[in-house]
Amino acid sequence: MVLGLALVPQQARTARKTVVGIQGREFLVNGRPTYEGRSYDGTKVQGLLFNSRMVQGIFDDRNAETRSRWRDTADRSRG
Repeated sequence: MVLGLALVPQQARTARKTVVGIQGREFLVNGRPTYEGRSYDGTKVQGLLFNSRMVQGIFDDRNAETRSRWRDTADRSRG
């Protein structure tokens, strides 16, 4: 994919205008805090950056030895 972009003339590429920053203890995207005004389980999440390791979860689900470590206990549809 990167090589493909290298072959496109500079003027034909779409300019990106996303600006990421930090103000105090909050992360901002285009001048606004991430998850603006939101909370989870009574805890403010505005300005945080969440991390998700979805690919690793896919592999762990296929491993019978580790499957029980990652299963959502609320999900009764899986064994």
